[in-house]
Amino acid sequence: MPFVPALAMAFDRQATKKGKPIYQDLKEKLRASAIVHADETYWRENGVNHYVWYGGNNDLAFFHIDLHRSSKVAISIFGDSFDGVLNTDGYAAYNAANPRGRQSCLAHLIRKAEGIKQEIL
Repeated sequence: MPFVPALAMAFDRQATKKGKPIYQDLKEKLRASAIVHADETYWRENGVNHYVWYGGNNDLAFFHIDLHRSSKVAISIFGDSFDGVLNTDGYAAYNAANPRGRQSCLAHLIRKAEGIKQEIL
């Protein structure tokens, strides 16, 4: 299949535009989930620092790239009254989603327990 580099120039923008209904559907399904695991991490795009946010469970994965790591982004993803259990690392921005239930991620609980163990010994 022949490939012309000029065709690829705006591919990401076209894919973003055409994928918007799927993106919105995934966000709605995420918000309706009984349990969601969430996290955010650094993401560099075109030399600019961003954050990639994740929300998901065994049935779906939702990713959102944003310039910010604030509660406004958490609300834009999970809403301001999340009716499920939100499993996070304890980052305060997730509090703005006002989840019905909270769960701390196991890796952070283990690290915290190891820290307490070191203080006791």
